[in-house]
Order: sequence, then structure tokens, then C-alpha cells
Amino acid sequence: MRQTVAIGSALFLAAVWTLGSARDASAHGGQPTVAWVNDPVGVGNVVDQNFTFSWLDFDKAIATGTATVDFYYIATRPPTFSAGTIPDPLDGTPIVTGILEKDLTNAHTWDTSQVPAGSYLIWSRVNEPPSEIFSPLIISYSPGVLTVAHPGDPVHPAVMITTPDTPFRFADQEFEVRYAAFDPDGTGKVKLEAGTSLDGSNFITLAEDLPAVADGAFHWDTSQLAEADWTLRATITDERGLSFTHYGRYFLLVTHLGPRPDASVPDASPQNDGSVIPTYDGGLEEPAPKKPTEGCACRADQGPPASAAALPLLLVLLLVRRRRA
Repeated sequence: MRQTVAIGSALFLAAVWTLGSARDASAHGGQPTVAWVNDPVGVGNVVDQNFTFSWLDFDKAIATGTATVDFYYIATRPPTFSAGTIPDPLDGTPIVTGILEKDLTNAHTWDTSQVPAGSYLIWSRVNEPPSEIFSPLIISYSPGVLTVAHPGDPVHPAVMITTPDTPFRFADQEFEVRYAAFDPDGTGKVKLEAGTSLDGSNFITLAEDLPAVADGAFHWDTSQLAEADWTLRATITDERGLSFTHYGRYFLLVTHLGPRPDASVPDASPQNDGSVIPTYDGGLEEPAPKKPTEGCACRADQGPPASAAALPLLLVLLLVRRRRA
């Protein structure tokens, strides 16, 4: 049974904005310095001469100096990283630099006429003046892929991991990985991989030759995986030899809820009533099934166990503990 929890990222954004508006200190007053890139969204965004993208920042006139925003494009998303850390390597080709953060326009038209044909992501970085109060820097990547193609150029494919879609997803027995693919040639296939390394090495293959569709899904058996933050990676390759790779935007926390029975055949001991109670590793006991009352599969006074009401709280506490670890 799939065990997933999604907590809206709106809570995180609300917390960031509240922190920022609590005081008008020098620099960013400890709040994250970030320009959230809004465009492009999804895959299949094909342009030739230009593309206009927008972003969201704090639009603050910094008292100790002038904060600016730089934008770059890159041919693949780097391995998944946590907010507040800098992906390594941090590569890209400049689109525009030195845009004043206090400028309220928050949009730029990118001249793509000289950009080589290919599929790209846009990312941003805020340059903050020195301050006595440390402000974590957040590198923001676009929520989608932009494909540049000029007359006579091949139109490149693109793919992206769409689920996990928040930093608060976790799995126990199974997880549904979702992806979106753009296949202009009609011959593309998608490969899904996963791993726990921060540099994207030592990944395992989950599936190959998946269809290159706009809303693809793969049911991943996570029951035997080690408890860790897992990174997902999708690659699309077509018969022209063109390919594109995208790492998941967020980690997937694999955590197993309670002890699991051993895969081997359990021991069994006879009981007074002739039934058998199999005993598993760890001393857990599973009572033998009772013969149901005719016409009813359960007793009328039977209800959910008392622990059922505490399950949601247990899940949240477990997730918080794992994240802190």
C-alpha cells in the first residue's frame, strides 16, 4: 500500500514572507535571498527568437547597498539539492546579470536568436551586499524546460520529474513516480533512475523504455530500500541520438513505518484452540483468523484500534525526526 504524505509548500513560502516582513533590517535581515523563477512551466515550450520569463523576489531597497539578480541557462538540472545549499557544480551560461532586486518589473525578454538549439532550464542567483545578519542564498531553477530551435535545427526532446512535487513526500512500501516528456521526433523513450548520492553517481535503474508521454507514471517498489533521502533522475533519448536529463526537484524520503516481518517462512506453535499464531522476528504476533459470524464478516461492537487515531500524528513526528537527522 502506498504511503505518501504531501504538505503544501505554501506553508514554507508563507513563513519566508512573514520572516521578511517582520522587520526592515539592513540587507535581507536573515531571510533567504532568492528570486523564484516562474517560467517556463512544464515541457514542450519551443521558441526561436526570444522568450519572456518572470520571477518573484522581495523587491527590497537594501539599506546597506544594492542587491542584484543574475539569470543563467543550463542544459540539465543538477542533482537534487536542499534549499539553502549551493548545487555542485553550479554551471550555466549568462542570460542577463545585474538586474536590481528593487526593480518591480520582475520580467525579462531573453534574446534566444544566438542560443544553440537544445533544451534548457533557467536558474537565478541574488547578489547581496555584505550584512551583519546572515541571509541564506537559495538558487532557484525554472519549473519547466525551454526548447530552443531555429529554422533548419532539430527540435530537441525534454523530460522532467514532476513527482515528488514537494519537499515533504515520503514512501514506505511504494511510490508513484510521475514525469512529463516532450518527444518531437516520436521515437523517444524515458529511463528512470534513483540513488542516494549527492553527485548523482551510483544510481540504480528503475525502468527503461517508458513511453515519452506528457503525463507518465511508474509504480516504484520501495519496500526493500534503505531509509534515506533518494534522488530521482529521468532521461529521454530518441532515435536521432538526442537526449535530455532532469533530476527531481525534491528528495523522496524513504522511511519504513514499524518493524517488517522477515521474508522467510515464520515459525509456528500450536495453540490450545487448535489455531496457529505465527511468530515473526522481533516478537510480533499475528493472531490466527477467527471464523466470521454467518452473514457478517465482523462483530458489531468491533471498531478501529485505539492506535489508529494517533497514526497521523505519528507520521508527522516521524517525518520531522527523519528530516532533522
